[in-house]
Amino acid sequence: MVQLTVDGLVCNFCAANIEKSFRKLSEVSDVYVNLAAKTVLLSLKPDAKFSEEKVKEIVVNAGFNLREVSQPNESFDALKSKLKEIKK
Repeated sequence: MVQLTVDGLVCNFCAANIEKSFRKLSEVSDVYVNLAAKTVLLSLKPDAKFSEEKVKEIVVNAGFNLREVSQPNESFDALKSKLKEIKK
């Protein structure tokens, strides 16, 4: 699981654009975007290789700025649930 903090995510169109970009990757099994937290969660397929350079390229090409990349120990679903509680 990968958690990205992305500057510039301000609307649903932004969220859909970055989600679509990551869903194209064969190593990504699920994507969740939270506008209020400016966060993108990526669930990776088993044995998928994570490339921070590739992630940064996708974010920048989508028109955003990648502020932080982390690989939390929490599950995708657990973090997604926490993020859903964050409101603007």
